[in-house]
Amino acid sequence: MPSIYKDPNHKPEMAIAISDKFYLLYGFLSIKNAKALCEFLLKFKIFSVSSPEEKTSKFQVLMRDFVEEKDEKNNYIQYKGVLTELLKIPNEETFVILEKFVNSIKAEKNEIQSGYFHKEKMDKFILDKLNLVESLYEKFNLDIGIMFSLFMNYFETKYGDAIFIGANIPHAYIYGDCMECMANSDNVIRLGLTPKFIDKSVFEEIINTNFDELISDEIIFNWKQFNEFQTEYVKEGISNFKLSCFKMEKNKETEFYSENNSILIWIKGKIQVNVNSEKSLTIESLVPFLLRRKWNWI
Repeated sequence: MPSIYKDPNHKPEMAIAISDKFYLLYGFLSIKNAKALCEFLLKFKIFSVSSPEEKTSKFQVLMRDFVEEKDEKNNYIQYKGVLTELLKIPNEETFVILEKFVNSIKAEKNEIQSGYFHKEKMDKFILDKLNLVESLYEKFNLDIGIMFSLFMNYFETKYGDAIFIGANIPHAYIYGDCMECMANSDNVIRLGLTPKFIDKSVFEEIINTNFDELISDEIIFNWKQFNEFQTEYVKEGISNFKLSCFKMEKNKETEFYSENNSILIWIKGKIQVNVNSEKSLTIESLVPFLLRRKWNWI
């Protein structure tokens, strides 16, 4: 769609966490975790909107087949089928399921139906998913992206962690602050948690193409301590991005050289920049609100 995806560029991203905690969704769950999630969803009939007398939905059948599958190759095929079928559930039906799900979580917390989810026996992985659904619902209410977020990895990173997200890898920055570098592109394929255009059909194409690459939990890469004050972030094999982070003490100085044009963003405090020993520029922190801004999207 030229009216929506207006340039030919791909959109890989590199992000450096600049808050104490930074939370994000990234890629799809491993086979093991996806099966554990499906077992939970089936056990508590989360995706059931029909009466017990009516036929089990196709999505529930696909989840059950996936959970019971033993063949490694077929696991990927059936997992992909579960995700694409989730996209096909009508929005109105998804909203009913989501509201029922969130009400059950809240009732459990308020001990209205104590033991419904048997939290004392529940794996932390599932508990984290329940908390994620509840918090996203409070922010976005009825949004199809919330149910899809169940099948994505949910990570907590800390200040200074470097994250690389390849083109076409589903992700969402949930809470916290980061410094982000990305390719020169506005091509964002959205599925939820946004008032902007949602494109289920193109998202399905991404799932059906190189699905194995989307099942990944390797997001943090190592940084290099360049000198006393400078940390350099360059991911091996990626030439698009290079970011240097400076943490200077008062009355200290360092040199920085770049063969290409560079952008300097100073987050906190005041510095003096000397260029070619001829020009001097004093920079103060102009955007302190960045340290308190929270981003949410898929």
